Amino acid sequence: MKHTDRKRADILAAAVAEFRKYGYDNTTMDQIADAAGASKRTVYNHFGSKEGMFEAIVREMMDRSDVLTGGEYDAEQPLPRQLKRIANEIIDTLKDESYRDLARVVLSRLMMVPEYSALISEQTQHINTMLADWMRAAHRDGRLRVPRPELAADQFVGMLMAYAFWPALFGVEKSSTTIKQSIFVNKTVTMFLKGYEN
Repeated sequence: MKHTDRKRADILAAAVAEFRKYGYDNTTMDQIADAAGASKRTVYNHFGSKEGMFEAIVREMMDRSDVLTGGEYDAEQPLPRQLKRIANEIIDTLKDESYRDLARVVLSRLMMVPEYSALISEQTQHINTMLADWMRAAHRDGRLRVPRPELAADQFVGMLMAYAFWPALFGVEKSSTTIKQSIFVNKTVTMFLKGYEN
């Protein structure tokens, strides 16, 4: 990583920490510069404004959400193996604490500036579209019966988020979160495939 990229990442991490601690409206660019050990000019050179910095946080969160590196359907591989790989990629991202910190900042700001919800919906839809394409291919191959793949993708991702994201984000204790990830993924995939088996 170049020095300028590393400095930008340090400033962004400091902004996330300050926004979480004091809230967006109560955090100044001076505070962020001090927390990052950077000059105010450097902070402005990288982000332009506090609003620009928040937009960078949104983009960082969205970039980290783009996790389906192995999401293409493989007619030669067992369906459970493919879905487990996809599920684990999604869960590993959702369980990352730095990703959750980004999400906490973004979601708290969304209550005040709902316009950003369109950008987040667009990225979430990108993930679901990739998964829906996988299900559509399995349907065409006759291995699953998925007449509405977009709905099925929403269901699958929703189960993963209920396990690995929402409870941790809000500090809610749920019995499902105490289950080992491999066990949860196995049971979720088994249930999902049974519901859409051909």
